[in-house]
Amino acid sequence: MTDEASKRHRIDLLLKRATVLSSQRKNDEALKDIREALMLDQKDPRTVEAMRGLLQQSAKEASSAAASLETLLATATRDNTSGNSADMARQSFEAAQRLMLATTQTPEATRHLADAGAVNLLVHALLRERRASGEVGAPSLQAALLQIIANFVRVPANGSLLLSCVARTDPNLFIGRTDAVAVSMAIDALSRAMLSLPESESTDYHADAITIVKAMVSLTDAAHPATIRMSALTGVIKCIVTADIAMALVNSGASVAIFNLIDDTDEKLAALVPAALARVFERLTSEDEKAVAKACSAYVRNRTDSDSAKTKRQGFLALAAIIQASSSIGSGILLSNGFLENAIDCIEFESREVQLAMIELLSSACTDKPCRSAIAKLGTGFLNKMSQSTDMALKSAASVTLTKLMASNSMEGLVNSDPQRMVVTFMNAAVDQKTDATSRLRAVEGLAYLSMQGHAKERIVAHQDFLKHLISLAKLDDRSLQFGVANIICNVTLYRKPQTQEEQQVRKLREMAKDIPAEKDDPLDNDDMVEKRCKLVVQAGAIGVAVLLAKSDSPRVRDTVAQILLNIATNRQLHGTIVQQGGARALVDLTQKGTPEGIATAAQALAKVAITVNPNIAFKGQRAVELVRPLVDLCDSENQLRQFEALMALTNLASMNDDIRSRIVQVNGVKKMEFLQLSDNELIQRAATEALCNMMFDPVVFTSYAQASSSSKLRIFIALSDAEDFGTRRAAAGALAILSSSENACRLVMQESRAVEVIVGMVAESEQSPEMQHRGVECLRNIANVSDEFAKTLASAGAVKHLGRLAEAKDPAISGGAATALAAFRQQNISIA
Repeated sequence: MTDEASKRHRIDLLLKRATVLSSQRKNDEALKDIREALMLDQKDPRTVEAMRGLLQQSAKEASSAAASLETLLATATRDNTSGNSADMARQSFEAAQRLMLATTQTPEATRHLADAGAVNLLVHALLRERRASGEVGAPSLQAALLQIIANFVRVPANGSLLLSCVARTDPNLFIGRTDAVAVSMAIDALSRAMLSLPESESTDYHADAITIVKAMVSLTDAAHPATIRMSALTGVIKCIVTADIAMALVNSGASVAIFNLIDDTDEKLAALVPAALARVFERLTSEDEKAVAKACSAYVRNRTDSDSAKTKRQGFLALAAIIQASSSIGSGILLSNGFLENAIDCIEFESREVQLAMIELLSSACTDKPCRSAIAKLGTGFLNKMSQSTDMALKSAASVTLTKLMASNSMEGLVNSDPQRMVVTFMNAAVDQKTDATSRLRAVEGLAYLSMQGHAKERIVAHQDFLKHLISLAKLDDRSLQFGVANIICNVTLYRKPQTQEEQQVRKLREMAKDIPAEKDDPLDNDDMVEKRCKLVVQAGAIGVAVLLAKSDSPRVRDTVAQILLNIATNRQLHGTIVQQGGARALVDLTQKGTPEGIATAAQALAKVAITVNPNIAFKGQRAVELVRPLVDLCDSENQLRQFEALMALTNLASMNDDIRSRIVQVNGVKKMEFLQLSDNELIQRAATEALCNMMFDPVVFTSYAQASSSSKLRIFIALSDAEDFGTRRAAAGALAILSSSENACRLVMQESRAVEVIVGMVAESEQSPEMQHRGVECLRNIANVSDEFAKTLASAGAVKHLGRLAEAKDPAISGGAATALAAFRQQNISIA
């Protein structure tokens, strides 16, 4: 018996046994047999019909909510193509819509249906509809079925079921080829399924995954609409989850198809090629990397050795993409066997398109130090010549590459370029309406590099019209352009980073060593100059565009925006403007998602604003609650400035209301404040103590101190109430004054050896601060009320004498408080002479 015949025989036996089991109402066992039959042949119509019939039977036998879902599933997936009943088709569509809603609202409901074989039924129903009617967009039964499938894979356990079913039926028909929305939804569902596979199971589905990825790659062909091609390539990038899938792409024609996109007329599609290659390289083992590097080298050399200008251009651009994806693989190709020397020798005789591709390659290679050195040695003549070209595209591209070399000091002694002239060139190209999109992007990229230099920063902000035009470019739907503009604004507004003690010592040593020149600070980057630039940038609309870019899905753009807002927030005078123009709200959003450093940067900017602006105005309602966690997390930073500013902001927020204080407690903010209260940095210690003082108004925090089992928790407040730093002393004494309203807290305080000395010291003649006097009066009154023993102890330390003096103070709050405290002592039979 052949393998095919054996498989047919096995399916027949399984279906017969399932029929018998179903008649005996052993539906679970029957389901196992039908599912096994489906695994053997996903396309067998008898098996699919048996599954649908079993679901209908189960629905009749049960009356639960799950059963009603099974009824909807059976109706939605039945075969309406053989008859002409419009009513049946309408019923299927209505059932699919209801099922779509149910699985959207309660994803967990899909688990039961998946166990019942729903994924297979849904996929087969979708394929059947498409074979009968072609691709049909929403609203339609097809669209509803596809959405239900998408809902199913939101539950990770269903991912493998979808991959298996689609790969073994017709992946091309499932994904579709004409309706962009449907194609995108299908690819998203398959990508999600691929990403949901646990590592332990992913190897079991390699063949299925590779089949699906190849189907996606086929949709990147130029014959398809741009939106479908973009969805397909994005899906491919997401689906490269293992080394086997990566190697399968490399070893098949799929990798060539991806490489060929590098010269595509759709620039957004071409820009994704490095991301696709990076995804491949990330998944490779060290052994596989060697084979892939060899394959990439062969592809590049095959193209660049061609007599066709188009093919040669593809080769240079492909190598540029390889370098962006992996500098080690790309630089290995560029610097091997005289590749760069030969390319440079012939480049002046090539067409304009090939020259542009070569410049793009050299620009990408500037990220690698050995490549920069080789380019500076071999390519500066060509680049310098192109930078003088009347062709704006060649001129801007070459100028950007030269700028990268200058920024890394790779051209010293090799060519005499004028950075200031290049700044003017890039500024003109960026605002010139005749400049094409690619040349404008290169001009912005060049300015981004040059804007790290003080002279360029000053020139950029000196022209408000240019600055406004530059900022307006960020509103265009071009992620690369947005990142370039954001980088320029960030560089222009960036303050010089304070040096650590170690860096200061190294600098002094270099200044002492005559043979090692010490770097001199550019006076154009002094704080007063940066402050002026920040004001000019804000006047040009930088905050508004930062708010817009904060919504970007690019982590690089979001991180840069966070830094821009931090730069601007460094000037307290601009805090009100930040709040008025939506910057504070954008910063809250930036703390919710992003890289760890980006989130910390946004949190620090928020902290600066929250320190000086009334939080009841800047962070109304839920916004203030959302602000708590990032500020508390900022307390864990190793950067002491961030710790200090986070504590100051939390102090301000803790003064708002009970909800904020409760939120601080929930995210362990109090524990972090207590830890930082022990810091050897005086400013951090003060800020932590002030924050804790405000947190005493929270019932949970108050009780944790006032009802503590020992006096150790209050010991730090007693000690700091006598600190040299007035701010720390005032905050600690304030916390004690609040806690002294608890009788138990008073008893704990009096257990500490220095408590009497410290508290009486608050009202002594040597203490001239009315704030400290007021806190001392409150503590003495509350403690004296607890017991005559405490009152006598305090009186013997001079408390009554000092209170008598303060009772005659000009400040009515102090004199009245002292009089009340004396009354407490009198009530404990202490003589008030």
